[in-house]
Amino acid sequence: MATQPHEELRFHETHRLPGWVFVIVISSNVFALLLVIMLAAGGRMPGSTAGIIVGVVLLVEAAIVWWMLRLRFNIAVTDRALYVRVTPWIFRRRVPLERVTSAEVLPMPGKVGVQWSPRVWCISPGTARGVRVRMTNGKSLLIGVEQPEAMLAAMAQGGPDATGSADADDSTAP
Repeated sequence: MATQPHEELRFHETHRLPGWVFVIVISSNVFALLLVIMLAAGGRMPGSTAGIIVGVVLLVEAAIVWWMLRLRFNIAVTDRALYVRVTPWIFRRRVPLERVTSAEVLPMPGKVGVQWSPRVWCISPGTARGVRVRMTNGKSLLIGVEQPEAMLAAMAQGGPDATGSADADDSTAP
């Protein structure tokens, strides 16, 4: 997790996708491959077309599995900011602690991934609980973590005034 060099790291968690997500993706692709093979064997699809479809499905599945294996949910709290990053290439936020108005522990929705609405970003790596962080601009982040109390304690230690009054900095982390 990239933080500023002059910041003191107080909390950090990294999560990967749960194993059941891999099972669902791989089994659905195996089902699709079997369907294509059965259609080709039954004479309903020319062999060359079936070969192309099987090759494309295998390439797409390999790309999806590679991406899923690299997927990480990184959450860090320093003495100055909260960093949330979902890699590769999905989501990155830096919220200065002085722009956080409140934070509370909440149960997480059963979904895995990044969900968005105009006022709330939900970053859920599949944990049962998380922290809702409300910012001075009225927006919120709902962040799934294994140790929500430790994250709250790290945020409470940060900055001279954890209830600042400026608009939230939704800029990306360096």
